[in-house]
Amino acid sequence: MREGLDKLRDKILEQLDNLPEEQADTMREKIVNMGEEDFEAFLKEYAVPLQSCLFCQLSQGKIQTVKIYESKNILAVLDINPAAKGHMLVMPKQHYQFLTQLPDSLLFEIFAFVKHIVPSIIRTLKSQGVTLSILQGKEQAMPHFAINILPRFNEDKLNLALKRQKIPQPELENIASAIRKDASENAKQAAFAKEVSLEKPEQEAQSGEAEKEQPEEQQEESENEDKKTAENAEFSEQELEKFFKGRIPH
Repeated sequence: MREGLDKLRDKILEQLDNLPEEQADTMREKIVNMGEEDFEAFLKEYAVPLQSCLFCQLSQGKIQTVKIYESKNILAVLDINPAAKGHMLVMPKQHYQFLTQLPDSLLFEIFAFVKHIVPSIIRTLKSQGVTLSILQGKEQAMPHFAINILPRFNEDKLNLALKRQKIPQPELENIASAIRKDASENAKQAAFAKEVSLEKPEQEAQSGEAEKEQPEEQQEESENEDKKTAENAEFSEQELEKFFKGRIPH
């Protein structure tokens, strides 16, 4: 009995590595110092929550995380125990373990986000590329579908199985802020270009020959105004979400 409790205690202590450092340290100290009776009582009260899905707890905001993006259906966060600098996890909020369980529309939303965030990761971290990893069944530590986006660097010797080290919270926040800023700017420019592209045929039809006769200086002034508008336009997280969701088929 004693040996079984010790093994269970060790297993729970290992799981604490997935929690934020301050939370993990507090709980680790309590568990290590518990006697047999106290530990058995602890198991009865907390065994189920500890065995529940960590990614579901992240999605529900029960565990502190460094968020990159969130919509109604998906969540993207930085891994607090990264296999590489900028290691990002993109997951559905609803619990699915396997790729084959996801509805097509949800799968499209996830991969649409991945498509648009990868260039921002590469630019922000100045990486040589990324590796996309989806673990299913074997080696799937969490029973919740997620895409690992791993920035790659020369001679990085990436290995997901190696013991990882926590990154300080301020450093993670700085990385996240830089990626969000780049992604927002990229989305803003794309949305503005799309808007201009949709308006152009109508404007051309209305202007007709008058546009051709417009002095060259006025044309340059108009182009500069358009550019200025694009640069100064505010692009909130809600608009960024709208931009991504606009690429999802109904």
